Amino acid sequence: MLILPDITLIVLNDHLQKISEKKERYDESYNDYDLVCRFRSLTQLLKKLIKKSGVPDIRFHDLRHTHATLMLQQGIHPKIVSERLGHKRVGITLDTYSHVVPGFQETAVDQFANELFGMKNFC
Repeated sequence: MLILPDITLIVLNDHLQKISEKKERYDESYNDYDLVCRFRSLTQLLKKLIKKSGVPDIRFHDLRHTHATLMLQQGIHPKIVSERLGHKRVGITLDTYSHVVPGFQETAVDQFANELFGMKNFC
C-alpha cells in the first residue's frame, strides 16, 4: 500500500470527479483505458511546465530520485524509502542513494554518542 499526503488525495479525487463528468458527457465514446491518466499526457504536461518555468529539463525519474534523496536527508528510515520506491530489498535503496547523503556516518556517531553519553560531540 502506498500512503499519500492528504493534499495529493484531494487533487486525485478532484481529478477523478472531472473524469466521471467527462464520461457522462461523452457517454460510450469516452475511453479512459482504466487509467487515472496516461503517462504520455503527464510527460507532455511536465515538459510544458518545465519550459514555462525556465528550469532545466527533468524527467519523472529525476523527480523519483529527488523524492528518495530528500526523504533520506530528512532522516526517514531507509526501509520506508525503499518501500515507497518499490525496491525489493532495502540494500538496493542504500546502494543507490547512500552516496547522495554525505554525513550518514557522522550523524550516526553523533546520535549514538548523544544517546550513550548525553552529548552531541564527545570530543
